[in-house]
Amino acid sequence: MSGPTLVARLLLRPRTPVALSLVLLSATAWALLIHQSSTVALAPHTDGMRNLDQWCRSIPPTVEHAPMLLTMWLLMSVAMMLPTAAPAILTFADLAERARATERHLSPPAFIAGYLLVWVAFAIFATLTQLGLSRATLALPAAVPALTLTALLLLAGAYQFAPLKHACLTKCRNPMTYFLAHWREGAHGALTMGLQHGAYCVGCCWALMLLMIAAGTMNAGFTAALAVLMLVEKVAPAGEWVGRVVGVALVCWGLLRLVPMVFNS
Repeated sequence: MSGPTLVARLLLRPRTPVALSLVLLSATAWALLIHQSSTVALAPHTDGMRNLDQWCRSIPPTVEHAPMLLTMWLLMSVAMMLPTAAPAILTFADLAERARATERHLSPPAFIAGYLLVWVAFAIFATLTQLGLSRATLALPAAVPALTLTALLLLAGAYQFAPLKHACLTKCRNPMTYFLAHWREGAHGALTMGLQHGAYCVGCCWALMLLMIAAGTMNAGFTAALAVLMLVEKVAPAGEWVGRVVGVALVCWGLLRLVPMVFNS
C-alpha cells in the first residue's frame, strides 16, 4: 500500500480526526493557561495553597472579574478534563466507524460538544463560587480563609471514598459498558450521551477541581498535578486505588490544619 493511500485511509477514519482534534484542543488550552499564569497574577503563589487568605483579599468582590475567571475555568476544564475523556470519545469514534456499514449516522463532534457543555456549566458554577468566596472573606473574620481551605481539603479527601464518586468513576473507566447502557441513535443521541458522560465526569472530579479555588486559578503547576491525578484515576489499572491514597493524604492534610485551629480557638 502506497504512503499517500495509507494516509488518505487514515484521515477518512473517524478516530483519526477526532484524536487530532482532542490533541489540538487540549494543547491550545494548556498553552493559553501557561501563558496566562505567567502574565496575570490573581494572587501570590510562593507559598502554595496557604495563600488562600492573600488570594481572597487580593480580588475586589465585583462582577468585573467574572469574565476573566470564567475564561480561566473554561480553559482549565478543557485542558484538564478533555484528555481524561479521550478513551470514551475515541471509543465513540470507533463505534461511529462501524456504524457506517449499516448507514447509521453517529456524530463524534456532537458527543464532544455535549461533554464540553457540562463543563461549561461547571465553569460558570466555579466562577460564581470563587467570586462569592471572595466577597464572604472580606466581610467575615480573618480566620475564615484558613477554615475554608481546611474544609476544601477535607471535602475533597472524603469525597474520594464516596459511593457517588465510585459510581461515576466506574462509568468513566469503562466507556464501552457506558455506551451499552446508555446508547442513543443519531446526532441528538450523541449529544445526549455526551451530556450524560460529562455529568459522570463532573461527578468524579468536582471536589478535586474546587481545590483550584484554594490553589489559585493561575497556578499552572497545581493544575497540571490535578490533571495527571484525574487522568490516572480514569485510565490506569490501579487508578482508583491511587485516588484513594490521595484521598487519605488530603484528609490528613486537612486534619493537621484543623487540630491547631481547635486548640488555639
